[in-house]
Amino acid sequence: MIYNQFWFLPQVDEVNEDEGQRAVRDTQDTVEVLLLRKCDDGIHLLPWVGDEHADVEKGSIVPTTVIPDDTVAKIAVQCAVRLPMGLCMPDRVDALIASLEEACADDVACWQDSPWLAGKLALFLHGDADGFVSDELCGYEIRYSRDTGLTYSRKEDN
Repeated sequence: MIYNQFWFLPQVDEVNEDEGQRAVRDTQDTVEVLLLRKCDDGIHLLPWVGDEHADVEKGSIVPTTVIPDDTVAKIAVQCAVRLPMGLCMPDRVDALIASLEEACADDVACWQDSPWLAGKLALFLHGDADGFVSDELCGYEIRYSRDTGLTYSRKEDN
C-alpha cells in the first residue's frame, strides 16, 4: 500500500485496481455482476439507467448480436454490483460463477470483443410488481428494487 505525506491517508495504486478494492474492504471476495433487464426484445439497461448527455436513453437496449458501442458499454459497466456474501461462500462460489456464465453465455458472446464488457458476468432481471427478479440462481431468487436494493432468498421460501 502506498501512503502519501499524511500518514493516515492511504492512496490507491492506480495500476492495481484490485489492490485498491481490497484496501477499502478487507473481506472475502464476492462475485461482481452487471444488473441488466431481459425483455422480449432483448437486453436493456434498468429503466432509470441512461445518460442523456451521451444520448443514451434510460432503459436503452444493450446489443447482443453486435459489439455494443463504447458509450452504452460504459454505462452497462456502471451497473455492476457485488452479490451478497451469502451467495458467494467459498464452497459454492464456483457453482455460482458457472451458473451465471451458463445463464448469460448466449446473450453476451459478442461482448467479449468489447474492451468494457469482456469477461464481465451479467445477471438478467425480469420485471414484476415489486421491482425486478432473477431466474433461479443456484437455488436462490435474487430481487432488486430501488427501495430495498439487492436481496435474495431461497427459492423454496417464496
